[in-house]
Amino acid sequence: MFYFLLCIILLLVVFIFLRDKQLRMRISAFLAGARRRSVLIRLKFQLKKERQKRGSLLCELGKRAWEQGIPVRDSDFLQTELTKLVERKKTSQMEWKKALDELERLNQQLEMARRSHDEKVKKKQEGKGRGQVLTGEDKEKETSLEKIKSDEADLKDLEAEARRERHDLEKAIHYWSKLKERLEHRIKSIEAQEEALFYSLGKNLEEARVSHQQLDSLYSQIDTINQRISTLLHRIETLSGG
Repeated sequence: MFYFLLCIILLLVVFIFLRDKQLRMRISAFLAGARRRSVLIRLKFQLKKERQKRGSLLCELGKRAWEQGIPVRDSDFLQTELTKLVERKKTSQMEWKKALDELERLNQQLEMARRSHDEKVKKKQEGKGRGQVLTGEDKEKETSLEKIKSDEADLKDLEAEARRERHDLEKAIHYWSKLKERLEHRIKSIEAQEEALFYSLGKNLEEARVSHQQLDSLYSQIDTINQRISTLLHRIETLSGG
């Protein structure tokens, strides 16, 4: 009985759907809108990727022209700034290498200091252990006790010396680590500025179309990307109702 009633309800729904033209139109419009939104999202994602590719190609175009010393119209300022950045980057990289070498040296020195301290303590403790073997004579007992006290004082001195040495080395390591970190941030900042300048230089080249065998293949790739971007923009505009 349940399934019979269910079939009747479904038949009524289908009957209403077939007779109600406006309902069919609304459902169709809803489905079409969902499909259009899905296509728009996909097209916009593709557009973003193509624009990223174009940006990378323009950067490569500018970089290649710079490295080959190809003159570009209206780009004197860009080339001057790039020269300054290249020198700053070179200097920063040399300073970074120096900081890295110093850190390696200090860490090795710290490890050697720890080993040396452990060996000294071990020897002193072994000597202390032998001094604790007391004889039956009072004088010898007194001498042994004095020896034990002397050894304990020596151990304290060793610990204090080791702490001072570790403190000095760890302080130096901290300094060079922070300097190395700052230099890394500086180099990344310079590289970001270089990329922006290469991009601007690449845009100037795209417009000027300076003929050079090192650049022609990049021009071709950029033209292909530009065509794809134009097609995607047209499709997005059409689907958006523009």
